[in-house]
Amino acid sequence: MSRNLALVNDFVGEAIERLGDVDAAFVDLQNTPDSKKIIQSIFSVFRQIMGMSGYLGFENLEQVAKEGVVVIDSLYQQNISFSAEVSVALFSAVEYIRTELKVVQGAHKESEQDIAPLVEELQACLR
Repeated sequence: MSRNLALVNDFVGEAIERLGDVDAAFVDLQNTPDSKKIIQSIFSVFRQIMGMSGYLGFENLEQVAKEGVVVIDSLYQQNISFSAEVSVALFSAVEYIRTELKVVQGAHKESEQDIAPLVEELQACLR
């Protein structure tokens, strides 16, 4: 897929900025783990990254963000609790996304990092 470089750069810049908001939201969520407002703010960032990654053809970014969305939605629906396992998995997802965005910013393509262990870690939160 031919990518519009300006769109990719805008996406990367905005996504990295919004991930900073997620970092702060995680701290707040540890103090108030049932706050739907905080959960919704995190969900919004993951959902935006998922959508734009898919649109731009960044399949690994899209997959990790999608798995994050599922976990966050389960938190929102109160199907799971904000545990250490969930916290670590979501933090790992944010770190992967942040690192991958920097790769995309420089190379305009994804790295070839294996995301299967991270996807499994996120999916394990739902069991």
